[in-house]
Amino acid sequence: MNSYSKKQINGFDNSKLRGRAGLGLKSSILHSTVRMGHFLLLFLALMSISLKSIAQDVEFKASAPNAVVQGQKFQLVYSVNDEGQNLMVPDMSPFIILMGPTMSQRSSVQIINGKVSRDQEYTYTYVLKSEQTGTFTIPSATIEIDGKQYKSNSVTIKVVEAENEATHPQQEATNDAASGAISDSDLYITMQANRTNVYQSQPVLITTKIYTRVNLEGISDIQHPSFRSFIAEDLSQDERIEWTLENINGKTYRVGTYNRKIVFPQRSGTLEIEPISIEFLVRIRQSRQSTNIFDNFF
Repeated sequence: MNSYSKKQINGFDNSKLRGRAGLGLKSSILHSTVRMGHFLLLFLALMSISLKSIAQDVEFKASAPNAVVQGQKFQLVYSVNDEGQNLMVPDMSPFIILMGPTMSQRSSVQIINGKVSRDQEYTYTYVLKSEQTGTFTIPSATIEIDGKQYKSNSVTIKVVEAENEATHPQQEATNDAASGAISDSDLYITMQANRTNVYQSQPVLITTKIYTRVNLEGISDIQHPSFRSFIAEDLSQDERIEWTLENINGKTYRVGTYNRKIVFPQRSGTLEIEPISIEFLVRIRQSRQSTNIFDNFF
């Protein structure tokens, strides 16, 4: 059973036809049928050309999580929109290949307002893990389609240190969330400036990040700083939060960059930026309590 908790943190008629009239009608129908046959042949030819031209636009790409925990299994997926052969993957060390490649295929054809579109995808999935920490890049893979070789993009993956098993911090966070009690170390936000000693009108980058070890369902209320004595420019392109993983004091956190701003101080002296306040909606699990009086004895 799921429930939700709030935590506030600062920081789209033909029978009458006779004789020649009947013959004329028959001739007209025959001529129309012949023209319709030519039309169908032409349509099929155009559809074939259209599908062929779409199939020539090959897209071959690789995708994987941008961050994983040390020793955690994850998927590296190569996808291409045409049937290929001779898939050649690079050396993936220090990642260990546990399984793969597993191949799957998906295909569909749509005709909308006379326009034909075909969508097909072939995927090759590998299951990997790494016992080493750090940031590593898996180079491009290659695949051959109709005698031509195509290259995928490379992927960069950050491997963060696993949690300390002796203290079981993740289990503690889960138990706290289940009881509805969320500590300050389970969920908090930070605002950081890239420099603190500047000249008047010199730009300063302010980055706001969210650190969480609980399941966030959304944000219900935000109170932004007023940025008095500053001119502020928002660098965030959309409302999506970019998440990654970090190990902080032996605990694994999901870290999201919530906002980035450039501010320009408009006067000299010691200036202060007020903290940001965010109210989060957190999912918590509540166990159903039994009303049976005998349960206490077992």
